Amino acid sequence: EHGADSGGDEQQQAPPAVAVAAQQLVGRVLAEGAGAITGMVEMELPHETEGRPAVGMTTAGVTTLCAMRVRELMESWGYEVISFHCNGIGAKAMEELAEAGRLVGILDITPHDITDLLFGGIFPANPARMEATCRKGLPIVLVPGAADFILFGPLSSVPPEMLQRKYVIHNPIHTHVKANYDEMKAVGRFVAERLSRSTGPSVVLIPSKGFSQLNVPGGPMYEPESDRGFIEGLEEGLERKDIRNVSVKTLDLHINDPAFAETAAHHLHAMIKNLRFLPQP
Repeated sequence: EHGADSGGDEQQQAPPAVAVAAQQLVGRVLAEGAGAITGMVEMELPHETEGRPAVGMTTAGVTTLCAMRVRELMESWGYEVISFHCNGIGAKAMEELAEAGRLVGILDITPHDITDLLFGGIFPANPARMEATCRKGLPIVLVPGAADFILFGPLSSVPPEMLQRKYVIHNPIHTHVKANYDEMKAVGRFVAERLSRSTGPSVVLIPSKGFSQLNVPGGPMYEPESDRGFIEGLEEGLERKDIRNVSVKTLDLHINDPAFAETAAHHLHAMIKNLRFLPQP
């Protein structure tokens, strides 16, 4: 049996659309029309956060623990963190804010929508994914969180040949199917091609013990030989273009380990500090 039931519910683990937790931008974003992320935005009221530099972060239920620790640290250092669900619409909204000059950095820790874009998942990225953030030269920390599976609808909607792979019935309407080596390599190449256009600094952090909640040693989606494809595609793409402003670091951690989240937060803060004056942690 290749399948498993996660017992999870994406609706409970993370909002099914753009989750904007940044109080700083609420009024201005709505007033300027970026609130036309129509009904897809979850916000809280301001609490004396005006003037705090904002960073964008992609999230999902299966990377929640990483996102929570990153948020805790970044907020303690004086940032506002705006979270966007990895459903395609979320990243597009994040990149629109980046294009408008509202963000000082990007924590793209859940680029799952790229995998769905390339391989027919139900939450595909906009084809211009990552272009705006790279064009602006923003500091970027990218992690292949949840890029390790293709999201389909109910189990009955999954192509029969895909059922020979590892898969998880996440809930009655979402099925996670493990991306294979070639697919992960294509995602790595996509990321390398986009980062190669950026004039700003970028760090790609690889969690060698798994890219999502159930991709963990002993878990139903653990398949490190497939995940290796992401690293190889990324490194080949960067080497071919002789890119110097992108570094790749592999950590012997799972994406949801606190130490991994702390490394991601420290890297982004350090890159932002090098570009502008910000409060010291």
